[in-house]
Amino acid sequence: MQEGDSSADASTEDSASTSYAASEKKGTHEKPDSVTESKKLGLKSLFATRTMTKITLIMWVNWIVVTIGYYGISLGIGDVGSDVFINFLLVRTQKV
Repeated sequence: MQEGDSSADASTEDSASTSYAASEKKGTHEKPDSVTESKKLGLKSLFATRTMTKITLIMWVNWIVVTIGYYGISLGIGDVGSDVFINFLLVRTQKV
C-alpha cells in the first residue's frame, strides 16, 4: 500500500461523514419506518386488551407485595440474631 492511497481513503471517509452530517442538518436523512410510525402510548394502552390488563394488574399486585415484604423484613431484621456481625450480614444479604 502506498502513502497516496491511504490519504485518498481518508478523504473518502471524510466526505462521506460530511455528506451525512449535511443531510441531517437539511432534514433529508430518512428515518426507518419503525421510528416514523411510532404510536403514542399512555396509561390507557395498559388496559387496551384483555392480556395487557391481566399483565398490568399482576405487576401492580406484585410490586405492592414485594414492597411491603421488603419493608417488613427491614423492620424486623434487628431482632433476628443476637450477634451484631450476624445482624449486619443478614441486612447486607437482604439488600441484594
